[in-house]
Amino acid sequence: LLYFRWRTCRFGAEEYWCGILDHDNIPRRRYNEIKQLGNELARIAPEILGTSVMIEVAVATADFDNNDAHQTMTMGLPSPDNIAEIIHAKCFDKRIAIGCVHPSDDLSDIKLYFIPHWTIIKPEWLPNLENFVNNGGILVIGARTGTKNIDNRVISDTPPGILRKLCGITVEEYSRCNDLINRPIKIKTDNDRVPIEYWYEVLRPESAEVIATWNGRHITDLPAITCNNIDSGKVYYVGTYLTESVVNAFLNIWLRDAGVKTLWSDSPNDVEVVIRKGNGKKLWFFINHKDYEADLYYTPKGVDLISGKMGGVPMELNKNDVIIIKSEE
Repeated sequence: LLYFRWRTCRFGAEEYWCGILDHDNIPRRRYNEIKQLGNELARIAPEILGTSVMIEVAVATADFDNNDAHQTMTMGLPSPDNIAEIIHAKCFDKRIAIGCVHPSDDLSDIKLYFIPHWTIIKPEWLPNLENFVNNGGILVIGARTGTKNIDNRVISDTPPGILRKLCGITVEEYSRCNDLINRPIKIKTDNDRVPIEYWYEVLRPESAEVIATWNGRHITDLPAITCNNIDSGKVYYVGTYLTESVVNAFLNIWLRDAGVKTLWSDSPNDVEVVIRKGNGKKLWFFINHKDYEADLYYTPKGVDLISGKMGGVPMELNKNDVIIIKSEE
């Protein structure tokens, strides 16, 4: 943990960027809270060491090449990280174990993986993505992914370039969306019409099946979203941006396919749930982000590392407080 700063600066541009201590150097609330946190961390540290945060869903983020490539010509489109934030927030609200993972990292423990509009897909990442799908993973790829090379030049191959076989499609037509208020384009499913923003692509299936079609203008009834079944895994290609309305409409389908469920269904709103695993144990973190108490009507069996109370029973979580229950893995 890094706190900025110890004592609040008395001159310069950061005079009111509050430190642990105020300008007068007298300990108050912030100091006392940090002191409490330090004592609690020292007490639970032996249990934390050797564990890692469990995630079942991941979104691709933190790639400098893709972020910089977007900035060179944004065309008014959201950045990959802007869309990643939407996906992460929607999963977080459902208390899904979600994290941020790069395509070159280990994907073996992930069940559902999103790549949100990364125009640059390096060839060396492809085997890792293929192995992920072959081993039963669900991969969701957004529009424009794989359409540029490492030099940020548009590829001469038909999109999605090197992802063509994995996705089982090609992109037949694409365009920036204009005047969607007067000339709306929506994704059509059996039961819904989902509004889109920014971009559309007409897909041509090769080995993939059509999951949803377009509704609007000259692209009505043409493929909008496809699913390519590969061994025990699936690759969804979404021919538009993964905006809030699109994620709301299809997230439950992707979670169901991946077999992902909420971490703890009995936790109330604004109580964050995180699991750390390792050394044959699970550590359940229940973090109350509210300014008032929250009731946990049921908790995992085990012991709260902070209070020493036994879990497996209803517990009250104080405002802005945390319970950490240790249980067997």
